[in-house]
Amino acid sequence: AWEMRKMKDKIAWMVLAKGCKNAKKLKQLADSFDKRKKDVDFTEKDALDAMDELERAKVCGSGVVTYREKEYPEYLRHISNPPAYLYFKGNVKALNHPLKAAIVGSREASLYGINTATNFAYELSANNVAVISGGARGIDSAALNGALRGRAPAICVVGTGIDVTYPRENEKLFERVAEKGVVISELPLGSPPMAKNFPVRNRLMTALCDTLVVVEAAKKSGALITASYAGDYGKTLFAVPGNIDSPTSEGTNALLQDGALWALSGSDILYEMMERMPASYRRAMKKDEKIEEDIFTEPSNNALTQELKAAEEPKKENVSNGIERAVLNAIGEGKRDYDSILEYCACDAARLNSVLTLMQIKGMIKRSVGNAYEKID
Repeated sequence: AWEMRKMKDKIAWMVLAKGCKNAKKLKQLADSFDKRKKDVDFTEKDALDAMDELERAKVCGSGVVTYREKEYPEYLRHISNPPAYLYFKGNVKALNHPLKAAIVGSREASLYGINTATNFAYELSANNVAVISGGARGIDSAALNGALRGRAPAICVVGTGIDVTYPRENEKLFERVAEKGVVISELPLGSPPMAKNFPVRNRLMTALCDTLVVVEAAKKSGALITASYAGDYGKTLFAVPGNIDSPTSEGTNALLQDGALWALSGSDILYEMMERMPASYRRAMKKDEKIEEDIFTEPSNNALTQELKAAEEPKKENVSNGIERAVLNAIGEGKRDYDSILEYCACDAARLNSVLTLMQIKGMIKRSVGNAYEKID
C-alpha cells in the first residue's frame, strides 16, 4: 500500500509540475501538493503517460526523484529553473554529499589532460570529495575513472535519457558509477544525444557542485559553456594551465587570464574547499561510514576509516602517525614547502596529501602563503 501511495504521488507530481517552469512555481506546488494531488484524475492521458514513464524507467533500472522529496539535491532547489524531477540509477543520496567538485573538459583530450583529470579526481575522491562529470569521451570519462578509484561517490550527469547509453563504449563505466554513486538525467526517457541537450546537462553539473574544474578545453567548447554557469551559480572556478601551443588548452588558459584559480594538483582544489567550507568537509568525513554502508555495503572499520575518525577527535599532544611525525620534523628543520616535505618524508604523493589534509583538520599545521606549511602550537 505504501509503495502504491508513493507511486501515485509521483504520478500526481509529474502531472501537476508540467506547467511549473521556475523555482517559485515548483515551491508553491510543493507547499500545496497534498491538497492539489486530490484533483488529479488518474484515468486522464497526462496521468497515464506519467505512469507509463515511471514503468519504463523501472524496467531500465532507473528511479525518479521529485522536487518535493528529501532525496532531491538541495543545491538544485536554489537555482532559477530546477528540474521538477530527475531520473537516476544508483544511490540518489550521493547527490547530497557534503562536498562535490565537477571536473570537465575536452572530448578530444591529450594524454596530459587524461592523466591530469584522472589524478585530480582520484585525489579528491580519496579525500571524501564526490566527483561530478558528464559521460562524454575524453576528460569526463577520465575524471569518472579516477573518482571510482577513490572512496567518495562518483556522480555522472548524462546529456541523454537515462536509458540511452552514449557513447556506447562507456556502458561499463556508467554501470560502475551507478554501483558506487549515481548516474542522473533530467531529460525524458529516450532522449537522443542531440547538441541542444548538452547545455542542459552542463547547467545541471555546475548547479550540483561546490567547485568546478576545467582541465582541458578548446577556445569554443562545451566545457567553457559549463564554466560560464559557475559565475551565475556562485561556484569557485579552477582551470588547469596547458601548453600555449595546444588548441585544447586555449580555453583553459583564457579562463586563467580572466581570473579562474590555478589548479596544479588535486590538493589545490581540496585545500581551497577546506578553507572555504570547513563545516562541509567535516560533515563529509563524518558521513564516510554511512556512505560506505549505503554504496559499498562493506564494513567501515578499516584502517582508512579509523584514520578519518581520528581526525574528528580533539587535537592531542602526542603524534600517533609516523608520517605526521616526519612532517612536523621537516617543518621544524625549515623544510616548509610541499616538495621539501615530500622528499623528507620519503612517501608517495597521494599518501602525503591525505596526511597533510588530516593534520590541518586536526589543527596540527596550517598552510600559509606560497604553499608553505607551519606548525600550530
